[in-house]
Amino acid sequence: MKPVKTKSGVFVCLAAFILAALFTGIAFPWTAARAEEESYAMNAENFIYSAELTPEAGARKASLVFGADGNGSDWKAVADAEGGKIALVRDSEGETELRSAVYSFSTGSAVKLTVVVNEGVAKIFADDDVAIVTCKLDGYSGGGIKAERDGEFTVGGESFTDTDAPYGDIYFGSGYNVLKVVNLTDGNTMLADKADYEFEGGALTVKESYLETLEAGREYLFRAVTSFTDFNFRVTADFTSVTAKPAVEKYYRDTDVVFELSDSVEVTKLLIDGKQFGFAQNDTRVTLSAADANTLTVGEHSVKLFTKKGRPDTSVTVSEAVETLVDIPEESTHLFLWIDIAIFGTAIIGYAAYSIISKTRKK
Repeated sequence: MKPVKTKSGVFVCLAAFILAALFTGIAFPWTAARAEEESYAMNAENFIYSAELTPEAGARKASLVFGADGNGSDWKAVADAEGGKIALVRDSEGETELRSAVYSFSTGSAVKLTVVVNEGVAKIFADDDVAIVTCKLDGYSGGGIKAERDGEFTVGGESFTDTDAPYGDIYFGSGYNVLKVVNLTDGNTMLADKADYEFEGGALTVKESYLETLEAGREYLFRAVTSFTDFNFRVTADFTSVTAKPAVEKYYRDTDVVFELSDSVEVTKLLIDGKQFGFAQNDTRVTLSAADANTLTVGEHSVKLFTKKGRPDTSVTVSEAVETLVDIPEESTHLFLWIDIAIFGTAIIGYAAYSIISKTRKK
């Protein structure tokens, strides 16, 4: 299983090859004779791009241009020596300054200008690791990258890193340390170094064993906090999840509730209507005790199980306990005995009376 990537592997590899040829270990000092030359990256979307900009006497502006679409529409990180500032400018049918920060330029002293574009947000750094300009790029969809100047600026020491690398989930290149990785989608959960992710060869990869604890088929937003700045990246948990269902269609109060899993996998958490409950697990059977089941109202309840292979959803229906009616013994009143005695006594009395009357008539 590999996280779903959106770029064409062939295109990314070709772009990486060209960029490596252009930028790896090579500086591009701009002299007057090379003032019109430009260096491009092919359709970069998320990247780190930096250059050393040195203002000479009479310097006006130098820019790191990105998002160029070939039709004159692009963004620029502008070192404006004339205006004493560093600005982010949108150039589309006329330049519009989006953000700026005051900066003091010195003739002959270089400023290392770095542009980081990540998840549609641009950050501009000048010399240190604190962004002096941050701005959301409305309508940005990637494009060409170049350096350009207007006036006496020397542009050198260019470097470029395409963070949308053909391997790993996000690529920083060398020189940065990953301090932590956070799953923003899953409640800002921090990942465990080496157990949940790895950082090798400049690429950060979220491990499959961690992704399989999430919801299958869902895209998650992560944030890598590095020694330079923060980078967001997206990964889709692409795997087949275990399924779950109640062992019987309906449960009654005072009975345990049992869920059956489609595979033998460890369960780490059980939620019913969003509330966490304790449980016992025996292989593929997960049991909610009768005492906990009795806290549920009568009716249907949503259930989510957190496992080592997905987070399956199911439901359970709870009904009132079935009452068994028993015959209640009647209190003995001896009614029929007294009736029998009364009938028998009446018969005796009647017979005695008949005998006396008969004897009287014979006399």
